[in-house]
Amino acid sequence: MQGRGMNEFVEQFLLEARELVEQATDDLLALEEKPGDSERLDSAFRAFHTLKGAAGIVDFAAMTRAMHAAEDVLSAIRTGANPVTPRLIGDCLTCLDQVIQWLDAMQVSGGELPPDAEAGADAILRRFGEESRVGGPVALLALPQQAPVSWVEAMLDGHPEAAAEASTAIRYSPDPGCFFRGEDPLGLIAQLPGIVALDLLPVAPWPELDALDPFACHLVLMVLISGSAEQAATLLHQVLDQVEIRPLRVATGGVEGDPGLSAAARKLLEAQLLLLAEDVAEGAAGRLVSAGKVAANVLRHGGKMAEAERLERHLSHSQTAGDPRILATAIEAALNGRLLAGAPDDVGPAPRLPEETAARALRVDVERVDALVTLTGELTIAKNAISHMAGLAQDGMDPKALAALLKQHHVQLDRLVDELQQSVLRIRVLPLNHVFRRFPRLVRDMAASLGRPARLVTEGEATEADKAIVEALFEPLLHVLRNAISHGIETASERAALGKPPVATVHLRATRDGEHVIIEVADDGRGIDLERIREVAMERGVAQAETLAAMTEAEVMDLIFAPGFSTATAVTGLSGRGVGMDAVRMAVDRLGGRVGIESRPGEGTLVRFTLPLTLMMTAVMTVEAGGQLFGIPLDAVVQTVSVPHDRILPVGASHAFVLRDRTIPLLELAEVLGQGRTMTPAAEAKVVVAAVRGGLGGLEVDRLGERMNVMLRPLDGLLTSLWGVAGTTLLGDGRVLIVLDLEEIFR
Repeated sequence: MQGRGMNEFVEQFLLEARELVEQATDDLLALEEKPGDSERLDSAFRAFHTLKGAAGIVDFAAMTRAMHAAEDVLSAIRTGANPVTPRLIGDCLTCLDQVIQWLDAMQVSGGELPPDAEAGADAILRRFGEESRVGGPVALLALPQQAPVSWVEAMLDGHPEAAAEASTAIRYSPDPGCFFRGEDPLGLIAQLPGIVALDLLPVAPWPELDALDPFACHLVLMVLISGSAEQAATLLHQVLDQVEIRPLRVATGGVEGDPGLSAAARKLLEAQLLLLAEDVAEGAAGRLVSAGKVAANVLRHGGKMAEAERLERHLSHSQTAGDPRILATAIEAALNGRLLAGAPDDVGPAPRLPEETAARALRVDVERVDALVTLTGELTIAKNAISHMAGLAQDGMDPKALAALLKQHHVQLDRLVDELQQSVLRIRVLPLNHVFRRFPRLVRDMAASLGRPARLVTEGEATEADKAIVEALFEPLLHVLRNAISHGIETASERAALGKPPVATVHLRATRDGEHVIIEVADDGRGIDLERIREVAMERGVAQAETLAAMTEAEVMDLIFAPGFSTATAVTGLSGRGVGMDAVRMAVDRLGGRVGIESRPGEGTLVRFTLPLTLMMTAVMTVEAGGQLFGIPLDAVVQTVSVPHDRILPVGASHAFVLRDRTIPLLELAEVLGQGRTMTPAAEAKVVVAAVRGGLGGLEVDRLGERMNVMLRPLDGLLTSLWGVAGTTLLGDGRVLIVLDLEEIFR
């Protein structure tokens, strides 16, 4: 599906560039673990090279410059000039982050190139040029601390008007034999950004005409540009041994700061740094939030939307870690015009796209498309057969023979519709690798940031699930993995004292179980301290002491999902897990799944998601209440029972009954939905027992219906927030069936 006004070349570029970024990320992470893996190195190099070529096709010059710099760094590794280091891998990954941000911006704008792309490319080039790397292509000369050399003075004196605009001076002395190699020195210089002055001078006084060699280059090219020294070094990387580059001043990222910020904006940001520098424990959390919000609003007011979003992510990480220095570093970067590094939680595309602008392309195996084409042909035959039978009926065919013929074709049509549904579902499913591959980078960055060495092992990436489920899994899995790294595993010294390997292992695995997909996150950390959970639950008023004492271990573990455990102070108040796990449960519940947790002290913790295979087809059981038909998701139904009314007892303002020595709360569906009974109460109540939020509940209905598979349509428009309704579908007679959301009804 194309974006607004997006031509097919740009659309293909966006699709393929994202795939290349994923490939390059996988290769770089694997290369970091095995620096000698030449296949991974070559694959990463090819990905960057292809990205550069693709950017050239759509005239994306800024991206071409950034990819060229990264490509040259990888090329230096291939030749053995540079070693593989975590710093270098991190720089390349940051470069890919910038590419994703550019792609997101293009997706939103319908294919328009990002207006601030040059600044982003400059930041990438500065990152690659920050340290002198042996054999590196961007080995810039240090910023001069004394007066410029004479040739620079001569250029500035000779072009006083251009001197005010110039940021960099370049002196290029081409090799005399460059013409024989097909090089064009003037053409190369013409590619430099922002040329404000150019001098062509002879290397030595010109010889007599008969002694002049017309095939040798005798020129020196001197140029002043408004662009940065990093840009010049990248464009001239092939002739760096023949070039002198002198930065005249720091255009961005130095003492002059970000020229895009007004003086008032700079003062406000500096004031937030002073606020964060206050060393007073009381009110520290409030100062942190206030400084982060004000700084983000200042950046937004200055039109720096992406920078504001990144700063807010640094604020979130700063709150989680309890360290204001993280936010202060981000504000300083904004002041100096530097590209903010991604926070550990900032994985994948930095700005999250609105739902309507997210990439909607879906690649489908050609065999699955062929199956649909075949089914379309068979359905056409079935349609023609029905037309033929309609003609037979009009001609007065014997009713019994016609009924038998109709039944025969109905069976055939039913089979074809089932096959069509399954084929459509197979098109919508995606392998979980689409979400799993985003997490190795996350674990790497968080482990490095928190000083807790850890590695991620993924299993079952080929397991398939509905596209909507795969795309919605990132946030809940991100939160669980973040908890595993920051609160679950021990530090290297603690693990050594316990006799554990110094590097912790976090497993992310997926399996298929019938019509469900099981996803597990397991670590080998300290496990969950149940006694500490009881203490925190009592402190926060989640449960009373008597109730907590009577709870089983499983029930205490389930308290982790209580909203009371998601407050910011729980980060330091709870030594186990639970910060924001209520949000994880809600996210999984919205997908029609459930989440559970298991832990062994000192051995680790396992969080398990049980999710439906698809959200398109839903098995429901119909029930009648208050004279209206409703649907109940069948995967929530445990059983149906008939309960004598004398066994239904009042409990406070509600009712309950006992089923197999277990007390089940009971709701009358017609009363809950605000409808009166339309039938005379029978001697026994018809009850649907459902599993909700880890417990059981009963719904009293007037009549039980049938089981059916339906295409569930979520509510939209003004009905989006309608309470207690999961969606609707059409019945065979044209009536609308409302499918209930049992989570909300029992809440």
